[in-house]
Amino acid sequence: MNDEFQRLGHKASQQTCVHGARIADDALSQIVEAGLLAPTGRNLHPAELIVVREKEMLERLSHAKTGGSALIASADAALVVVGDTTRSDTWVEDCSIMMAYMQLAAEELGIGNCWVQIRSRQSQTLLANGENLPSNAFVREALEIPEAYDVLAILALGESEETRAPHTAEDLDWSHVHDALLLSVCSAQQSPVSLKCVPIHAIV
Repeated sequence: MNDEFQRLGHKASQQTCVHGARIADDALSQIVEAGLLAPTGRNLHPAELIVVREKEMLERLSHAKTGGSALIASADAALVVVGDTTRSDTWVEDCSIMMAYMQLAAEELGIGNCWVQIRSRQSQTLLANGENLPSNAFVREALEIPEAYDVLAILALGESEETRAPHTAEDLDWSHVHDALLLSVCSAQQSPVSLKCVPIHAIV
C-alpha cells in the first residue's frame, strides 16, 4: 500500500465531532477542490456541493435527522453533497467518493470533520400522518434544492473535540477478502458457497 494513502487512511479513521473554530477560507477551498477532483462514473460528474457557513442555516440543518445531526449547529461550515439524478444512475457512488475525498483532505489539513448521512434517513419534522419527513426532503426544502437533485450527506467541518486512535494494520479483518478461484471450486463441487469460508489472510 502506498505510504501516503495509508497515512491518510489512518487519519480518516479518527473521525470526531466538531465545533465551530473558524476555518480559513484557503483551507475550505482546498477541501472543496479535493471533492471536485474526485473521479466519477463515465466522467459525468453528477455530484455537486453546497457550502453552508451561515449560523442560522447550520442550526436548521442540525435538525435534518432524528439523531446524529446536532453537531452541524456548532460546526464552522457544512458541505452538502447532492447528486443530479438525471445525469447519472451512479450519483450515489459518485457523491460518496466526493465525500471521502473531502474527508481525507480535511484530515490532511488537521480540520475536524464528520460525515452526516442524509439519504435514507428521517428528519425531526413530523408530518400530518405521524411519520417523519425524510431527511433528503428536509434538506432540499431548507436549501431550495431543485427536485432533480437528491441529497447524499453533509460533511460538517470544524475543530475536533477529541482525537480518537486511528485504525492500524492489526485492526484489519482479512476474513472480508476472498479468493475467486476457491469460490469457483466450492461452486463446482456443489458445496454451500459462503464467502466467509474462503478468507485470504494476506495479499501478495
